[in-house]
Amino acid sequence: MSSRKKKQKASLLAHSQLLSAEEETKKRKSDDFLGKVEDNLNEGEENLNEREEFNKSPASSESSKNGLFLRHNLYSNRDIGNCDDETSSDDFSKRHLIGVEGESLTEKYLSADIFTMLYLCKNNTHVTIFCIIIALFQFTIIILLIISATNRGTDNVFGIPPQITEVVRFCQFFAILLMVASQDDFVNAIAYFSDGYSPLILEKAPHASLFKYYLCGLLKLVEGGLSLFITFVLIVQGDQVLGIFLNFAALSFVYSIDDVFFCLAGNFFFTDELGVLVGQIRTLKVPIPTRYPSSENNISSYRLVHIVYICTFVIVGWLILVVKQYEGAFSCESITVQFGDESFFTFGSFSGAYDRIGLMGEQKDRVGNRFIYLRRTYKDAIFAYCKNEMAWTFTSVSEEGENYLNIDPCDYDAKSAETKTYNIEETGNTKWFTWNAVSLQISEFDFFSLRCPDQCTDCNGVGNCNDNVCTCTPGNYGLNCEFKGDILCKELSQSKRKEASFGHVSTPFQIASEFNNSSISFHERPVYYRNIFEKKNLFINRTQSDIILFIGRRWAFYRIEITEGSDPLAKVIEILEGYSSTHTSSIGHEYGPKYFSGEVTFGARSDKGSPIEIPWYGAVLIGNGPNSTVYQIDKRSPVDAELLCVKCNSLTNPCHNKGICDQKDLDTFGVCECESKYIGNLCEADDPSIPDWW
Repeated sequence: MSSRKKKQKASLLAHSQLLSAEEETKKRKSDDFLGKVEDNLNEGEENLNEREEFNKSPASSESSKNGLFLRHNLYSNRDIGNCDDETSSDDFSKRHLIGVEGESLTEKYLSADIFTMLYLCKNNTHVTIFCIIIALFQFTIIILLIISATNRGTDNVFGIPPQITEVVRFCQFFAILLMVASQDDFVNAIAYFSDGYSPLILEKAPHASLFKYYLCGLLKLVEGGLSLFITFVLIVQGDQVLGIFLNFAALSFVYSIDDVFFCLAGNFFFTDELGVLVGQIRTLKVPIPTRYPSSENNISSYRLVHIVYICTFVIVGWLILVVKQYEGAFSCESITVQFGDESFFTFGSFSGAYDRIGLMGEQKDRVGNRFIYLRRTYKDAIFAYCKNEMAWTFTSVSEEGENYLNIDPCDYDAKSAETKTYNIEETGNTKWFTWNAVSLQISEFDFFSLRCPDQCTDCNGVGNCNDNVCTCTPGNYGLNCEFKGDILCKELSQSKRKEASFGHVSTPFQIASEFNNSSISFHERPVYYRNIFEKKNLFINRTQSDIILFIGRRWAFYRIEITEGSDPLAKVIEILEGYSSTHTSSIGHEYGPKYFSGEVTFGARSDKGSPIEIPWYGAVLIGNGPNSTVYQIDKRSPVDAELLCVKCNSLTNPCHNKGICDQKDLDTFGVCECESKYIGNLCEADDPSIPDWW
């Protein structure tokens, strides 16, 4: 009995040991399994604990816990063919190749973004639609930014400033480096294509076809390239340090829009399928056909080469822009200036075109790293920058024959408001000042206009463009030959609805060049004149010439006497030369104006190239010196006179009072056919011989 109990005890002990061994084996297998699960979760599911803690809270319902448990089970499923799985890890913002030192690296993580989601998901599902909508949304914003950052229709399309300070240029350089380093989409797209496509990926992602590989890679490359482009444009447009980095910070958000929506999808803000797919993208290892070097340092070098190439390309482009800035490629080659003359009458004669002088290396081609602009016609005045005043200034020669190279821009006649701008065109929107000899203080101009005209191309088809200067064929006028001879009024007469203040109503004014093959102009407008012969008695004859010319801000009417036997046209040329040398409202020292017209603004509707249909005023003497006299407009003395074009044109000079212009075509002039009760070349006046009741 004792022996049998011993055998039973031994049998029970053996059975217990066997059960213990089986339990130990099960426990070890369970631990191994849990270890693998834990490793898998640590690799791509660091936010799972937060969700589990939320499910344990009283605020969560039992259904929420069950839903999260379902997602937890989905995490362990590595088959993503149906886009139904998710792992979540916010620590994988930087993707890297997988492998250990000494082994060939054949797998990698894909970049965590919308484009990878489109690459891996099942076709024709709501996931596909979601990815396309986000991609289109991002592309639309970037394209709108590019459109708004460009100045279409101008030579400087991207609005590059004419010049910047060295501090700003230094910041541009570092902003460009930061731009390339932070633009991961473009860099990843290049690495994506250099790695190549492996059919083995279909084992883990059966919908990742070769077509979608190239489609998604191309979308990422274009998006990254456009983001780089607009960021580069805004950086080189900046002329202030703060503005450069503010633009850069704003654009950093724009080209990370896809990443933002990817993270929202990973946090289950949209659908469970999107959340599951995001989690699996973050943990999925895909094969690559390229065999990388085994050294981890070599891998970093390989990836770094892409960034170095991009940086080199962008910096070379930036250096080209820097050189072009210094050469003046983004500065105005010429400026068109118009001074007001109501307060300071002599300034009006300095209105007109000013050309940028000098190329690289020429003596005194710039002041304060800003270009000098020289008056085109007479080369007797400049616009330049004065460092002492921190303003752009206008300075004329103090003595006749003085070289412009000797002009000191700080010994100025007029100056802009204080500014540091390198672009003189910006001063056209600010106030300009000059010294008032009467009040003995700085006074503001009543009118000032400065603009950078478009580059001349065809000169409106009636001139030749050389060095951005139009040379008009005879009979055509204007800085860009805009006053074409076929539509410019060639003959003026006094309106019959006004008094004959100019006298000699029956004698019209004609363009001076009509009497000679040569073209006579002043301030790029024609000169009108007429000769009036008077027989005073049997022995004395007198010839007078009435001249109308444009003096920069308005038209002026002069009446001079011509000696018997002299050439009237030669006298007109002599008068113009005298006016140009004195820069006053008088012609030499001998003649003064009788009348002044109202203001004419360059490019406005009143600027028709001829003095038609504008008011006239008397002239008053305000200064009398040893070599010149100065007259000014007297708006208290309006003149009851008006000049009209003798010939009509249906578009540019129509008949009045329902008159019909008899012309061959729209590009020619004709004669007005007036109704019975109207008279005048343009039917502008009532016929006094017809009673009012008729």
